[in-house]
Amino acid sequence: MSGPTVLIVRPQITDLTRAVKGRVLDTAGNPVQDAVVTSEGVEAYAEWRAMVGPPIPGLDPLAVTNDKGNFELVYLNPAKRMLLSVEARTLAPKFAVLTTGPNRQDIQLSKGATIRGRLVGDGKPVGNAEIGLIAQERGGFGPQFTIVGSPYSEVRVGTQEDGSFTISNVPTQVQWYVYAKMESVARRGATEPKACATTRPQEIVNVGDIQLRPGYYLKGRVLLSDGKSVREGMRVTISTERVWDSQTVILDKSGRFEFLSLPKGKYSISPAVRGYSLAKGQSEVDTSIERDADDLVISLSPDPVAH
Repeated sequence: MSGPTVLIVRPQITDLTRAVKGRVLDTAGNPVQDAVVTSEGVEAYAEWRAMVGPPIPGLDPLAVTNDKGNFELVYLNPAKRMLLSVEARTLAPKFAVLTTGPNRQDIQLSKGATIRGRLVGDGKPVGNAEIGLIAQERGGFGPQFTIVGSPYSEVRVGTQEDGSFTISNVPTQVQWYVYAKMESVARRGATEPKACATTRPQEIVNVGDIQLRPGYYLKGRVLLSDGKSVREGMRVTISTERVWDSQTVILDKSGRFEFLSLPKGKYSISPAVRGYSLAKGQSEVDTSIERDADDLVISLSPDPVAH
């Protein structure tokens, strides 16, 4: 006797499985024109492999909705679904996952919240500075593009002459940090990130005054193991782990550098010297800032010569 017959059903591959068709609407059901739809990822049929970018070769990078709110994005190869981000004026950005095929799928955008505050130092407003906003729980995407944490990009706005700032169209149901960008206030002071949350559309969240206070400095030197001088224009960057913030400075010929007005916290330092790298394939050096520091030494070795 022969064994049981096994029927394998494979998805039919057509041109329609290479594209998603969508429509962007507001909460009243009205079409949203000129919304920007960006391709963030695609799940291809080949090995059911999901790729998150952008850019992703062969995938339309973006589309803009027409007067009916419609858009279409095409991938070079057959695909099952696409991960998209959608932005439109006066509305909060949103991530969406659409399946490929002939049916047009709706994406609904709502009004966002507004975050307001003021940057002050020594009791005086601080204008012409840059304010950053980032989710406290930064995230990404899991299997089938499920959202993990809050994968929204950092938002930046400037302060007015009176130190005030307004961040509009902020996604809701997210906890945030608000802070002055280090490079914009490096010679004026440092701020601690201020926590806040947005809970509902069109909510106004006032974080009050963000105080600019003296920070710490970090001085150090990048040493090249072959004893050579550092080339002109080489850089080193310090990044804070708590929020999305960094400072970049130019190294002098002896490799010396100085970072100013650093808040207390954990940091990573990334030297960028052409032809040299850290040991063991590292890309950064971790450090903590709790006081002024004068003697940090980072050693770099010549990159292996390719044969």
